[in-house]
Amino acid sequence: MNTTLSDELREQLLVALTNQWASMAEEMDEGDFSPEDFYAIQQTQSDASLISESGCSTDDELNRFINDWYYSGFWIAP
Repeated sequence: MNTTLSDELREQLLVALTNQWASMAEEMDEGDFSPEDFYAIQQTQSDASLISESGCSTDDELNRFINDWYYSGFWIAP
């Protein structure tokens, strides 16, 4: 299975995850967020739905890019 995503798909995923972050922001106290928190919330939000919205094909692909997205700082407001 080819897990290399195109730049366009990666950008779509980052936008989808940023939108997901915005919808979850009110559920968390600022500064208390960790990757583990995100994974727990992701599970309650339905993996299938998040995969569909992100444009990924598999859970593994989605989880890899969740990590990439989280650690990139893309979602942090300037």
